[in-house]
Amino acid sequence: AERMRQNESEAAEIDELQTRFGSLSARQREVMELAVAGLSSKEIGIRLNISPKTVENHRAWVMERIGARNVADLIRKAMKIRSHKERLK
Repeated sequence: AERMRQNESEAAEIDELQTRFGSLSARQREVMELAVAGLSSKEIGIRLNISPKTVENHRAWVMERIGARNVADLIRKAMKIRSHKERLK
């Protein structure tokens, strides 16, 4: 019974994260992926041909929409979604 509750809780969290990730714009997803990969705002800006300030604005929106407290939390949530998608393959 405990395992079933745990699985249901995890499934609900995955659904919530997928909804949140789905609410991001294409540019926000690009910025998020590069941030999760460890790039700095300056590096992301160079790669996407936008200013570091614009990158910071996108990052702030990503953090708010995803509900991440910091980049480490964002990475954890992104990895959870990726792991779930891999299991579905």
